[in-house]
Amino acid sequence: MENPERCVLCDGESYELVLTGRDRMRGLPGEFRVMRCMGCGLCRTEPRIPEEERAKYYEPEEQVQAGKATRIGIYQKRLADRLQRALGRSSGKRVLDIGCGQGVFLEMMRDRGFEVCGVELGEESSRIAREERGLSVVTGDLSDLDVEKESFDAVLMSHLIEHVEDPIALLERVRDLLRPGGVALLSLPNYRCIERRVFGANWYPWCLPVHLYHFDKHSIRRAAERAGLIVEKITYLPFFFLVQNTRYALKKDGQATGGGTGDALKTTVFKMNLAVSGMLGRLMPGEIMEIEIRKAALPQTKDEREYAKTE
Repeated sequence: MENPERCVLCDGESYELVLTGRDRMRGLPGEFRVMRCMGCGLCRTEPRIPEEERAKYYEPEEQVQAGKATRIGIYQKRLADRLQRALGRSSGKRVLDIGCGQGVFLEMMRDRGFEVCGVELGEESSRIAREERGLSVVTGDLSDLDVEKESFDAVLMSHLIEHVEDPIALLERVRDLLRPGGVALLSLPNYRCIERRVFGANWYPWCLPVHLYHFDKHSIRRAAERAGLIVEKITYLPFFFLVQNTRYALKKDGQATGGGTGDALKTTVFKMNLAVSGMLGRLMPGEIMEIEIRKAALPQTKDEREYAKTE
């Protein structure tokens, strides 16, 4: 078996095979393998999907159920609450959401008094964010965002970094976009968790082949530090994908269908599961990591230090 190219994180060349699998969400053909770098522990998916074929793996659902949209909103509110706590007062502060979808999170932050901006690859999702929510959203990736350096006080990347070709380059770009002392909030799977050991190849967040990388707390910290950012806090959501993991274990691939009473029940279960997961996350690591990363603040001048003493 041919090994992958050098590790993007540590430049290592030694790998071990973690698992082989297929696309279980869409049922597209192909077999993929997850390789773990022996040097730093970062896992990567091989072979990579050719760039010209990736769009079909990201085709949006023809009709998003109302219940699913509600569940997305519930989780986005959790992220908005957390980012607001990290930022403090909203006056004059700017927030960027990379991979903003239809702009649910940005709308919440705007309603709290923040200036907001988003980037979204999906043409239809970005159109909805602009036309139906009145948000400033660029269709494309971060390279299409035409702003000056140090333009934002906060950046959100929710379930994004595991999808990109070069996570270090992405974090370096985020560093450049943040003002001194600014914060980035990341949400992503933690492959070194109990759930992955229990469910093995049936662990839902493998998401082959669209998850190009699979992080744990050590590799994501190392990636942030390589980009010149400081990891301040890591919290967890254990058993966040309990329902999906169980479905996969029972050999029920793809997204569950629903609607009506069933959809409302799923939303109720999601709320309960999120609450329990949040409490468990204080006691144990889990399959979702939420990570606060900061850009170092500029050192104070002598006059600023003297002024601070009088306050």
